[in-house]
Amino acid sequence: MGSRVTTTDPDQRRRSDLQARRGSATSGFLLGRNALADGADVLSDEMIAIDGNGVPTLSIVIPTFQRPAFLAEAVKSAMAQDHGGLFEVVVIDDDPLSDGHERLRAAMPDVGAAGFRYLRNRRNLGMYPNINRCVSAARGSWLTILHDDDLLDPDFARRMFRQLAARPDLDGLVCRKRLRDHRAVPFTERGAKRAARRLLDLCRFRGRAVRRITARKLFWGCIVGNTVGFLCRTADVRSLGGFLPEEHPSSDYFFYARFAERFALAETRNVLATIRIADNSLMRPETQLACLRRGYELQQAYVGTVAPRWWRRVSPLLMAWQIANTSRVWRSDLTRAETIAAIGIETPRNRPLLLLIARAMMRGL
Repeated sequence: MGSRVTTTDPDQRRRSDLQARRGSATSGFLLGRNALADGADVLSDEMIAIDGNGVPTLSIVIPTFQRPAFLAEAVKSAMAQDHGGLFEVVVIDDDPLSDGHERLRAAMPDVGAAGFRYLRNRRNLGMYPNINRCVSAARGSWLTILHDDDLLDPDFARRMFRQLAARPDLDGLVCRKRLRDHRAVPFTERGAKRAARRLLDLCRFRGRAVRRITARKLFWGCIVGNTVGFLCRTADVRSLGGFLPEEHPSSDYFFYARFAERFALAETRNVLATIRIADNSLMRPETQLACLRRGYELQQAYVGTVAPRWWRRVSPLLMAWQIANTSRVWRSDLTRAETIAAIGIETPRNRPLLLLIARAMMRGL
C-alpha cells in the first residue's frame, strides 16, 4: 500500500514546486539555453579583493565597460546599502585594457563589513556575456544586477528584503525606477500625462504594496523595465541559464518572460533605484527598431501558449502605441517604412485610449 510523503521543510516544498513549474513550460522560447558558459575560455583577473566578515547574503553585481565616472557613483550607491545582513559588491570590467580599478581605488568608499571585488576580463565578452560572468561570480544566495551608470537607493536592499519576508510566496521582486535624463533636452512628463500615469498606477496596485507580474502580463511589454532594481535568488537566475546575447537588445525582457513563467515575480510600488538616460548606443534608430522587433516576436510567441490565440488581434494596436512611445521617450525619428520592415506588419493609427480600455478588460495593466 502506497503512502503520501509530506514535509514541513519550506525549502524542500519550494524545490518540488519549482520542478513542477519548470516541467510545465508552455513554449520552446521560454526554455532558452544555458548562456552562463559562454566565453568560459576567457579568464578574469582579480584586480581588487576585499573580504567581508563572512558569507554574504546578497551579491550586488556591476558589469562595466568604459564608464569610470559613472561606475564610481554606482559602486558608492551599492556600498551605501543599510541592509542589516552581510553583502558583497562585485564589479567585472569588460575592457581588458582598463585602468578603472585604479581610478576606483582612489575614490573607494569605506567598505565596512561588506566584501568588494573588482575583476577584469582578459578579452572583451560583450554586454550580456559579461552580465552572465557577474552572475557566475556572485557568492551571495540573493542577487541584484546594477548597471554601471545606474544607482540604488541606500534603503533598497532593506526594504526589498522586508517585503519578500512578508510575502514568502514570491521568488523575485523588482522595484520601480526614477529616470535621470542626461541628454541636452531631458524628457519630462507634465500636466495631463503625469496625472494619467499616477491614476494608472493606482489602478495597477489598487492600494497594495506589491503586485504580481505574471507571464501573461508581459505580453503587453516589459512593464517592469530593465533588471536594475530586481532582487531574486542567485540559484534561480543560474537555473534559467542567465541572459541570452542573441536576444539583444531585449535580453532583459526575455529573461523576465522566462522568470515569470517558472517563478513568482512581483513589482513593488516603491521607487528604490535610478536609471540614467544618455546619448549612447541605445539611442540609435537601429537599436530601437531591434527592440520593437524583439517585442513583437515575444508577443507572437506568447499567443497560443501563455496568452489566448485571439490576443493576436490586439498586437497591431499594441505595436502602434509602442512605436509612438519609443519616438516620444527616446526621440527616435523612425519612419513608417522602417517600422513596417522591422516588425513585418502595418500598424494602425495610435489609439492609446482604446488600447488602455482593451488592456483593462484583459487584465493587462
